[in-house]
Formats: sequence, C-alpha cells, structure tokens
Amino acid sequence: MSLGLFVVAALLLLITPGPAVLYIVTRSMDQGRRAGLISVAGVHAGTFVHVGAAAAGLSALLATSAVAFTASCPSSSTRRTARSGRRSSASACSSSRWD
Repeated sequence: MSLGLFVVAALLLLITPGPAVLYIVTRSMDQGRRAGLISVAGVHAGTFVHVGAAAAGLSALLATSAVAFTASCPSSSTRRTARSGRRSSASACSSSRWD
C-alpha cells in the first residue's frame, strides 16, 4: 500500500510544472519558439552550474559561510539568509548587513 501511494505521489509531483517550466512556456508564448529554446538552454546551463558547484562542495560552503555567500552575489531577488533561514527580498549584493 505505501509503495503505491509513493508512486502516485511521485507521478503527481512529476507532472506538476515548476517555475522553470512556467518561465519557458511564458517566454515561448510571448516571444516565440526561438526565445523559448534560448530559455531552455539558459535553464539547463544554470542547472549544470549548480550541479557542478554541488559536486565541488561549494553549496555547503555557501550555506555555512556568510562571507562566501555575500561574495557570490546571488542574482535572485528572493533568498534565504544564511544565518536566520528567513526569506529576504534584498539581494546580498545590495545590502552590506545580514537580515
């Protein structure tokens, strides 16, 4: 019974579109096929960089070191602060102090 429930839950999660899919579909519908394909390439390039950083252990370093996290200057406008775990709308690059 629990394996069947797991399979159903996994399939539901697999078919639910995430932010990357919504971004790609929106760009494709608004700007055409070429923009959609460029968006796909960008999302995959970002994924490869993230996987490479995780394999090199940089993810653990950034999660534990406020200085390293600030130096990386994330481009995302919404992030979790390294110390508190709270969401912040400020970029690490635009603010010199931690929330």
